[in-house]
Amino acid sequence: MGRPHIPIDTLSDILSWLPVKSLKRFSCVCKPWRSMLENPTFIAQHLKNSALKTNGGCLLLTGFDRRKLDHDMFMFLDGKLGVSACLSVPIQVEYGVKFLGSCNGLLCLSRSFESDYLLWNPATKQHKQIPSADPNNGEPDNSFYDAFVGFAFVAETNDYELVRVAYYCYSDDESMVALSQVYSTSTDIWREIDSPLPCYFHQISGCYKPCRLSIHWTPANVKGSLYWTAYKFVGESEVNVIVGFNMVEEVFCELAMPELRRTIAYGIQPVELKGSLGLIDYTPS
Repeated sequence: MGRPHIPIDTLSDILSWLPVKSLKRFSCVCKPWRSMLENPTFIAQHLKNSALKTNGGCLLLTGFDRRKLDHDMFMFLDGKLGVSACLSVPIQVEYGVKFLGSCNGLLCLSRSFESDYLLWNPATKQHKQIPSADPNNGEPDNSFYDAFVGFAFVAETNDYELVRVAYYCYSDDESMVALSQVYSTSTDIWREIDSPLPCYFHQISGCYKPCRLSIHWTPANVKGSLYWTAYKFVGESEVNVIVGFNMVEEVFCELAMPELRRTIAYGIQPVELKGSLGLIDYTPS
């Protein structure tokens, strides 16, 4: 009597519901299994099935440990806050690590105070170093001031991309300029885009100040667009707004901020809630 045979379609459907840790072990069974698990169609189905699960987890980045020169990353089970894993980031750092966003199990990180970025899959322990986004390629003769980065998966191109808004300050009059760039994992390069920030530069005391995106929170990733809380100048006053970036059309937009209990947006976290854009208002007690 021969061994029972499981049709490849049935096997693929069963495996597509398993966690990545199990799939990593099963990829060592035989070459056909490994080929199936690395197939883009299977990967897409696995991501789709994972999105249907309701027992998702959350992430917490702990404080910087100078003895290890890295951050520890804890993964908590939803609702229980029990530590399921404690992982160290795969880069050596001096001043800490910034968490810039997550998508389909991938984390986007950067070294604090630096302009290089990393994509990391904690489940497989694999990571990809992103090329530096801050060379002097046609940029104005000024000094780097700050940068804000968003990370998303673009379904239309089946690609992971980063958008970066970098601020530069002219040394002569302290005016600021903003440079927008997009990175694609398929091309592995950064390119400048022409779409300006919707909050136009405003002149105050002889200096041009652009719209500032909130440095305190990662952007919300909602249906192919990223959203930051920000402020702009209207006259001599600062006005809170929401700035969005469409990853497909590569254009910025401005949304009005709903009425809040606070006058500044520093404590407002944009989030994705069941496919819609939401805001969490952190009010110190």
